[in-house]
Amino acid sequence: MIIHSYIHSFAHSFHFRSWPTLHLEPLSPRHTKELLHALCLAKNFTLSSEDESRILSHCRMPATRHPLYITVLVDELIHSDKSLPIREKLDVCLKYAETAELYRYVLDSLESEYESTNNKGMVKRVSCFFVSATGHPVCNSSGSSHSDV
Repeated sequence: MIIHSYIHSFAHSFHFRSWPTLHLEPLSPRHTKELLHALCLAKNFTLSSEDESRILSHCRMPATRHPLYITVLVDELIHSDKSLPIREKLDVCLKYAETAELYRYVLDSLESEYESTNNKGMVKRVSCFFVSATGHPVCNSSGSSHSDV
């Protein structure tokens, strides 16, 4: 599945083809809250009522009420640096007002956490292994920029 692509970078990498797309409308505030609860329950993760309120207050704009944004946010809170309190992680994550910005932050934090001089570019290379439903790589062999991912 291809979540996002810029046509100018995508068309040069593959033969042009009409790819099926899925357009998701922003969730209602009620559905946003239900998704947040479902994700936390499924991952055995508990948010304080204050943190939940902060997330729901932040997710009033359509760009932050998409299921992908909520999912990335919850996953980042759960899996990122375990030494930081949830409140601090949430402070950083809530600075980003759309999914692409939040993804860039997550990729940058993964690079800083896991890359060293011995494995420079690892996160970018791993990101290039994402494969579409047809088995075609999402990016070319020379790698991709953060905007392409």
